[in-house]
Amino acid sequence: SSISFFEVDQSENIYLVDHSSRLTKMDIQGNQMGSFNFALYGTLTSISVLNPMKIMLFYKESGILLFLNDDLVPITKPIELLDQNYQNITCAVFTGSDQIILYEPFESKIVMLDFNGYEISKNQLSFDQFSPFRMIPNSSKGFIFQDSISGLYFFNSFGSFEKQLSIITPSTIQISGDVVAYCENGNWIEYNMKMLSQNQIDTQKLIPNTVNVQKMIKTKNHFIGIDETGKLFICGKNF
Repeated sequence: SSISFFEVDQSENIYLVDHSSRLTKMDIQGNQMGSFNFALYGTLTSISVLNPMKIMLFYKESGILLFLNDDLVPITKPIELLDQNYQNITCAVFTGSDQIILYEPFESKIVMLDFNGYEISKNQLSFDQFSPFRMIPNSSKGFIFQDSISGLYFFNSFGSFEKQLSIITPSTIQISGDVVAYCENGNWIEYNMKMLSQNQIDTQKLIPNTVNVQKMIKTKNHFIGIDETGKLFICGKNF
């Protein structure tokens, strides 16, 4: 089945989610290391792999969070958000400080839970025209909202807003240190937040055999991505 999205952890393990919501873990050589699927939970919306020993799966429709270990075996009971009265959660992410961050759009609230699903805090947001479609854990322990109208909103690990960056793209962004990177219209774009400078490279220069790139992630030694047919490619960085 073709891949609907994927994530990559710090050790360059690749986590693929196909259109039937099956999660498969592969190493950088392309060897399968495990898979997980639980059809009863419905569509797998997102996965957080910042901590590969605590991989968080989020099923938006059923309001379920589940943690897996590095063998893709569940290590917790499912956290049932609807039972805890967290309705309509659209984004969920697990951060480097072992916190679950939830976003509730109707009241524009951030809810922070600990690893066991107990509430730490609630935070009311007051941005104009705020409709984030993705949350990204930041390696510096905080998290980032990606919004289609206003760009990126950075929060620290206490759930406090820090800064906004007008990078507006439907593409998946990745953040490493001061660099925001993403693939758009056949270009790999890197923006340095400290230097306020942007680099842009044609993806065909990076990936010799022309692939129509849908999503790409850069690791230390590779570019990993999926093409428009949902096929995975792994490409050594030879530049």
